Amino acid sequence: LLARDGEKVVAGIYAKTGWDQMYIRTLFVAEHLRGQGVGRKLIEDAEAEGRKRGCAVSWLMCSTEAAKRFYERRGYECFGEVERRAATSRYFMKKQLQKSGSEI
Repeated sequence: LLARDGEKVVAGIYAKTGWDQMYIRTLFVAEHLRGQGVGRKLIEDAEAEGRKRGCAVSWLMCSTEAAKRFYERRGYECFGEVERRAATSRYFMKKQLQKSGSEI
């Protein structure tokens, strides 16, 4: 999914679906648009598409505290962390998109 300003791409999200899961590989928002709801809208649209495709969970990996907080505000929870000495940690985040088949 992309957000454009005229012909220029200013934000986007790249996600894959399969095996009842959506994996968010990349979310980018141009710096001048951050804090204006563009990222939130992209996440919501991607999650809606994931639900349409039958995904029960969305997950991702991020590497900054700011990104971790962003996703937590959107209902994601951290289910793992890989600490690194020379760089930032890697945070693994997940969010239930719909009930699993056994709960429907």
